[in-house]
Amino acid sequence: MIQATLADVAKATGVSVSLVSLVLAGKGAKRCSAATEAKIRKVAKELGYRTNRLARSLKEQQTRTLGMLSIEVATTPYAGQLLSAAQKTARSHDYELLFVEVENNPKSIEEAFGLLAEHQVVGTLIAAYFHSEIKLPRLVPKNLVFANCLPNKGSYPTFVPAEYSSFMQSLKMLGIAGHKNVALIIDEFEYPAVKGRTKAFFDAAQNFGWVKPEERIFRVPDATSQHGYRTTLEIMLRNPDITAIACYNDPLAMGAYQALLELKISIPDQVSIVGFDDLELISGGLRPGLTTVRLPHYQMGREAVERLIDICEDRDENPTKVVEIQGELVVRDSVSVPRNSATSNSSFRASAQSNQEEEK
Repeated sequence: MIQATLADVAKATGVSVSLVSLVLAGKGAKRCSAATEAKIRKVAKELGYRTNRLARSLKEQQTRTLGMLSIEVATTPYAGQLLSAAQKTARSHDYELLFVEVENNPKSIEEAFGLLAEHQVVGTLIAAYFHSEIKLPRLVPKNLVFANCLPNKGSYPTFVPAEYSSFMQSLKMLGIAGHKNVALIIDEFEYPAVKGRTKAFFDAAQNFGWVKPEERIFRVPDATSQHGYRTTLEIMLRNPDITAIACYNDPLAMGAYQALLELKISIPDQVSIVGFDDLELISGGLRPGLTTVRLPHYQMGREAVERLIDICEDRDENPTKVVEIQGELVVRDSVSVPRNSATSNSSFRASAQSNQEEEK
């Protein structure tokens, strides 16, 4: 099969070869209308045109390759969306993405920087599977962007989840339902995600008049289903008046389900539960389905790579360093009004839906 050329695309769209070349190189913004640019890209895709990257690199005297340092992104099901978005976005701008898995320590990251330098990458994305702080080495390359993590030094464009407002969405569900006795199960380490979600819990407690919130935070050494199970047993033993449990993530919520099932406590009739992450294997598989918050991994990956390309091509005029991206509340069936509540479930659902629409 003969590969389509710039001349083929130009002939099919009725424009010059030079204009096609500029548009497909991402430099046609001021040289033609948006409609013409869209038409050129559409025809190029239909004809199967592909840029000769080697020739282009020689002409521009730099590669069209970006690096991506991953801290367990590829091995975590939901964070894999970040990698997928990064790859697709890079390719849509005619860049390749060189992927390297690293550990979160200066030595591992420094070695990876060296490997990427050997391949002459023009910019690097650093991403983590959860919102955490990255321990950078003393020397770092130029053109760095972060996704789902923060650098421990320096000032770089960073794309992270809006932890506070995202978690607040699920906490509001509990408040609108009329719960007053609410517990929180959360990681004991002071990660950025932990700080944001803990603050949201205290503010929700104040807004909705929850009982003794400072005594109803249960911290675990590892946010796993096993710790969710054990902690929920402890919660219900010490606080039998609890009617709702907010969980730092979905694995903790799954453990809470297991404990309540063992105690013969019905969800959500006796205890409501909310999670965070929207891990499909958990949140969609539990019965009743878990109300949770879907993290914006795909959006973080896409926006981070777009910003990185702008920086590499000297087009970045955005002064914002930290961009917080809102998660999406996914309402299923794990929240209802407390027993003996004056509010009906139908009224609660109507109020919750109205609140969601107002916040969109």
